[in-house]
Amino acid sequence: MGSAGPFRGAKGNLYEGGTREPFIVWAPGLIPTEKKGTTNEVTVMAGMDLPPSLLKIAGANKDKGIRYDGIDMSKALLGKAEPIRKKPVMWQRTPENQKQPGRDDLPDVSVREGRYKLLVNTDGSRPELYDLATDEGETTNLASENPKMTTRLKKKALKWVASMPAMRVTPE
Repeated sequence: MGSAGPFRGAKGNLYEGGTREPFIVWAPGLIPTEKKGTTNEVTVMAGMDLPPSLLKIAGANKDKGIRYDGIDMSKALLGKAEPIRKKPVMWQRTPENQKQPGRDDLPDVSVREGRYKLLVNTDGSRPELYDLATDEGETTNLASENPKMTTRLKKKALKWVASMPAMRVTPE
């Protein structure tokens, strides 16, 4: 069984141990020599950022008929900058993970905005707010200490969930 190291959670849930993944870029001739083998621990990326980023690196035009959810993070991939994400990243736990024994008490939705991450159930209950810059292990829930931020991020996350197509359990 794998380890999430200092991060809370595991595969299939929305704590950092379930959402944070290592990402290695190999691009001979594109990454500055002094950046080879280094780690960018500043930039937050998501899989949805890959299409616009790789299109930029390849010098290809975006298809005019496609609206990309992600943002161009090509400079981060190539070690040329450590951009700070301006748009939040949101996740929703899949129905399969909601129905597993021992996982029914985990939050269903999360939003990462800057250094903060909020986790909440789809009915708005049990909000958890963490400052990942000072608490990467998500051990201290700051929701009651920061009610305005908790409410703002909760509204944003629940609005996003409402805008998404309904998820269905995949037949086995």
